[in-house]
Amino acid sequence: MSALRLLTKKAAPGKYRLNDQIIERIWIERLLHRDALKKGKAAFDCASQVVSDDRKLRALMSVVGDVSNRIDENERLILPGSAKNAQANNLRQDLVRVAAITIAWLEALEETKS
Repeated sequence: MSALRLLTKKAAPGKYRLNDQIIERIWIERLLHRDALKKGKAAFDCASQVVSDDRKLRALMSVVGDVSNRIDENERLILPGSAKNAQANNLRQDLVRVAAITIAWLEALEETKS
């Protein structure tokens, strides 16, 4: 059985299963980036084979830096409940961007394998 089939198959209790909402957020982020690229609002896509690995790494590390900064902000600030939720949503979105860039890079690697 393929790994994808295992992951998408309804998992038995106690077994790991990817969260559909998280996967959807990452996919939407990829689609938004592709759309921005088509509209000229993004300079490159990490899924492209012509973009160098060092450029892809800089893009990824930039977003990882955003995650780090967000965590630092959260630790410095004493926030009421609604602001904490907003900060958590911002952190969640930054992590989605990390995953989307990583997946895009993997897509480029898969293309070169073919």
